[in-house]
Amino acid sequence: MKKIIPLLLLIFITNMLNAQLDLKYQVPGEKIMELADVDLAPSMRIDDKGEYMVLL
Repeated sequence: MKKIIPLLLLIFITNMLNAQLDLKYQVPGEKIMELADVDLAPSMRIDDKGEYMVLL
C-alpha cells in the first residue's frame, strides 16, 4: 500500500502537467473586433475650485 500511493500521486501530477494545451495566439472574431475598435467617449476634468472644465 505504501508503494501504491506515491505511484498514484506521480501519475496524477504528470497527468496534470500534460493537461494544458499549447495554443498559439488567436485573433478574435470580427464582431468582437468591431466592439474593441470603437472610439472612446470624451472625458471631462474639472479643477478643484469647480471653475474650469476641460473636455479630453
